[in-house]
Amino acid sequence: MFIAQRVISPRIKLLFDLLIGLFMRGGGAVASFIVTWLIARQFGAGVVGQYQIGLTTATLGAVLATLGLHLVLIREAGRLITSGAYGDLAATYMACRRYMLVAGIAFCTIVLGGAAILEETGIAPSSTIPFVFIFAPLIAILAWMRLNNDLLRSLGDVWRSQLLEGVFYSGLTAIVLLVLWLGNVTYPPALIAAIYVASAVLALFFSSRIMTGHLATWGDGVPQIGKWQGLVAVAPNVILTAADWTVLLIVGAFLSIEDAGVYRTLVMYSALIVMISTSFDIMAGPHLAKARANHDRKQFFSSVNSASALGLLVASPLVLIAVFFPSPVLSLFGPDFVRGATALGILSVAQLIRVVVGPAAPAMVMLHKEKPVLYIEIIAALASIPLALVLVQHLGLMGPPIAVLTASILRGTYTRWALARAWPASD
Repeated sequence: MFIAQRVISPRIKLLFDLLIGLFMRGGGAVASFIVTWLIARQFGAGVVGQYQIGLTTATLGAVLATLGLHLVLIREAGRLITSGAYGDLAATYMACRRYMLVAGIAFCTIVLGGAAILEETGIAPSSTIPFVFIFAPLIAILAWMRLNNDLLRSLGDVWRSQLLEGVFYSGLTAIVLLVLWLGNVTYPPALIAAIYVASAVLALFFSSRIMTGHLATWGDGVPQIGKWQGLVAVAPNVILTAADWTVLLIVGAFLSIEDAGVYRTLVMYSALIVMISTSFDIMAGPHLAKARANHDRKQFFSSVNSASALGLLVASPLVLIAVFFPSPVLSLFGPDFVRGATALGILSVAQLIRVVVGPAAPAMVMLHKEKPVLYIEIIAALASIPLALVLVQHLGLMGPPIAVLTASILRGTYTRWALARAWPASD
């Protein structure tokens, strides 16, 4: 095993890991797509909108609850594993988990309280609130699971980490809903959220069992991380997720909850493209951390560019389908969804830009250059949200994708420029 690892070049190992991550993430994205399709066919666009608002709210909360510590853990794990300091790695992981669980419970409480207030005051549709309530525990669950899986990837356990992150619980949800649909079982829409959460709990159980096995052999050590150390690193992801969530709420507020369901379905298709970018960002992280620890600039930028090129190759067919054949794709969900055909093409092009940029943002984190990434994400959000607010009133469903495209161009151009400056060839 160790001999095989020695003869495999870093570039080949990176591409192998990227493809594993893509395969597993692709399975999760397809499963999510099937779940949305089943909801649309059984309950219509309105329930799709309610489901997605609840899930997106929980996802945003989970990103906040990580406190960015999972990113810092990846960065520190490369150094600690290389030096054999597994006791310190165990202590660092335990400290991260403790901080994240406290934050997750706090944000879950805030979401539950906020949803109750919105329901009481009548600001939010009463049909949406049950989804928010049921999905709320995912805030702590997903944050904890992300920490487990990121450390497993740093340890080289790529298959299991990717299997348990998305594809397992999304796939299990899809299977259960498909069985209910084929059996003509009548059930309340909110049960969908309960099935999803239960599946995520099961995935967390398995990932935690694996981590317990590692921790039992590592011994004691000293945490190599501070409570707030990852906030700047995670802030761009928080802003990006919050911007997407805000745009969804804008569509629901200025158009209708049905249009929010249609828009979120467009996002679900484009998520197949985003999934490529996200998967490669995650899988490239340990490779970037190792190259930086070894002061290997050539390998560092080779990893970024390889991920970018492979991502373009894989994503292009999905974008071409969205641009030239959007109606047949959306008709799978029902006739109400076809009105988003043009918007689907625009949104897919916006996400292709993100893929082409490659893992530039994680690379900046590995270089301890988180602040420039944060600044551009603030600028992108300040540009996209007001633009979406204006355009949705004049262009309907086409407005938000144009805003997302604008933000994607700004973000991608600046991030690649900043990365080149962060580690110049002269260093």
